[in-house]
Amino acid sequence: REAGRRSPVRGRGPTTQFHILGLLYVGSLAVYYGVDALVRLWQQRNIGAITSAAAFGAGALVAGILYVVHHILPDPEAYFIIPNSCFYCEPASLGKEIERYGRYWSGRTEELLIGLLAIGFAALRFRQSDRHYLLLVAGFVLALGVVSPPTQLRYSLHGWPWIALGAGGLFSVDLRGWQQWARRVPVREALVVAGVGALLFAQWGLFDHYREHPNRYKLPETRAHVQSLDLPRETVILTLTPFYEDFLAYPNFLSWSGGERYGMELRGETYTDLLERERPTVIISESQHSELLGYMERHEFVPVMQGLFMHPELCAVGYCAG
Repeated sequence: REAGRRSPVRGRGPTTQFHILGLLYVGSLAVYYGVDALVRLWQQRNIGAITSAAAFGAGALVAGILYVVHHILPDPEAYFIIPNSCFYCEPASLGKEIERYGRYWSGRTEELLIGLLAIGFAALRFRQSDRHYLLLVAGFVLALGVVSPPTQLRYSLHGWPWIALGAGGLFSVDLRGWQQWARRVPVREALVVAGVGALLFAQWGLFDHYREHPNRYKLPETRAHVQSLDLPRETVILTLTPFYEDFLAYPNFLSWSGGERYGMELRGETYTDLLERERPTVIISESQHSELLGYMERHEFVPVMQGLFMHPELCAVGYCAG
């Protein structure tokens, strides 16, 4: 607490229940409470100084036991199938972390820049609440490097709450603190100029090597064409996971790139086994995967337009025309 205000770190406990990367927040809080306990113990020379850290540790232990009982013990093989057979996971390394922030910079430049400015301003003001914030962010960055999720942008977005909190802190200063901090005008102006310069520099292609091209923007005309065909509701459409929202009317929708791969791993299947069992008749894909191409060749799929292939039975009733 500071001046009677509640700490912003309260209420993070349930996050791991919703996504395993909630561990990043647990790690951030562990660093926060660990450093806080060491500082208090050094200052007070009293074991009672670690009460907050001990309470956090006890709560984390209880939550961890409940998580194991609820999520892992019912089917350990299914739970660990993703980390044990992740198709695009790489071991933790400095190069991987550089790539992670490069992707974030190229994909969410303004967002990351706001976060960097928030950290810079907090370091300049360095009030008690700023120190808390900086410690939490440092803990999160450390946890991110240790847990080391894939570098795709969607995994880095878990840091957004800290960016939002820091952005709010840019404008959350009492009048006296603002007057004291505002005397450092040259430093403040330098930060602003550096921020604007970095934003402009980003637009010149910095980290373009890491720029992602989301699948949801691919083949818009093809997807629109299939939507306009009014296919039978039971049609099995095979395409990319992000296109699911385009085909909500088709309950047999099949994702080529989603979680099916892990279900296949559990069932000991190949893609060929999956395709022959589910028998998709509409395929929206530009993939050159050998098993997919083999399936289309065996069943004599007809190319209709860019990225669209249909089973001859659908063509026989006019769905391939035009």
